[in-house]
Amino acid sequence: MSQEIKLLFTEWEKYLKTQKRYYKSILTTPNKYIRYVQTKGWLPTIGLSPGHRNMLLNIFRCETHHKIMINILENLYNNHER
Repeated sequence: MSQEIKLLFTEWEKYLKTQKRYYKSILTTPNKYIRYVQTKGWLPTIGLSPGHRNMLLNIFRCETHHKIMINILENLYNNHER
């Protein structure tokens, strides 16, 4: 593996660590103000149960589940915009 690719992976891992708290809060807290306070560390975050975490992983990994979820979210978004 070239040095450039190794550096890219290293920087990507660093970036992921900076985003972890924010994305975890998106999954568990729908209110943006509470999420903000949680990402600052002023409020504890509530973790996902193993069952819920596995369900979310299945939705993201399985192409069919992923497409279903995208469709549902797009429809919700489009209906609220009108």
